[in-house]
Amino acid sequence: MQSTSSEQSSLPSPPSLFPCPWLVGEQTALCAKAQGLVVEYVPETTSTNLMAKEMAAGPGSAKPFEGGFFPGQNKIYITDNQTAGRGRYDRKWISPPPGTALLMSWAWQLDSLPSPQLTELIGDCLYRAAKSIWPMGRFSVKPPNDLYLAGKKVAGLLLENISQGNQNCLIIGLGLNVFAYPHELDTATSLVEGLATGEQGGGSSSDGEQIVTKESWNAFLNSYLKQVPGFFC
Repeated sequence: MQSTSSEQSSLPSPPSLFPCPWLVGEQTALCAKAQGLVVEYVPETTSTNLMAKEMAAGPGSAKPFEGGFFPGQNKIYITDNQTAGRGRYDRKWISPPPGTALLMSWAWQLDSLPSPQLTELIGDCLYRAAKSIWPMGRFSVKPPNDLYLAGKKVAGLLLENISQGNQNCLIIGLGLNVFAYPHELDTATSLVEGLATGEQGGGSSSDGEQIVTKESWNAFLNSYLKQVPGFFC
């Protein structure tokens, strides 16, 4: 999808960037909006999962659902820079430079508790979406919530559920390194670097940038965003 000037002007200004062809968060927000999804994009935040939790609690409230919990809507929260992200077991999520990663949380209003197997099922959706668009990539899933590429971690999922009575807010957090990754983590990689290795190894990040275009990224997002609702509809 080629964004129009009117679409671009509807989003806040992004933070200063590590050199990359385009802003992952901004482009993701445009793509999700084009699918008719409810999206909130901010250039920078503490954590998209925390944004979703605060919305579930209601404005100025510490109690879930007190504020009415975005009636009838499921909402996606996206940023280009996350300053206090968390992984499983409250581990700190180290974000790559602003604009280079997918940092997204999808909040769902449910009438019952989510299945314990949901993390693995959504992880499989992520794998299938990536493999369908970039079949040359050596993708694999490390249960229950990590996506690996060429033997290194490229993405992680964090599912959190907030319950009160028969009301549930399921938050699906996703972090995916696209153009860069935290170099202090020797087990991490980015999409462009992992794809550049191909089947034979070698290659550079610039090679990967020729593979991860706006068009291929939008196709990946469309696949992932269309698969996930099947678990709730």
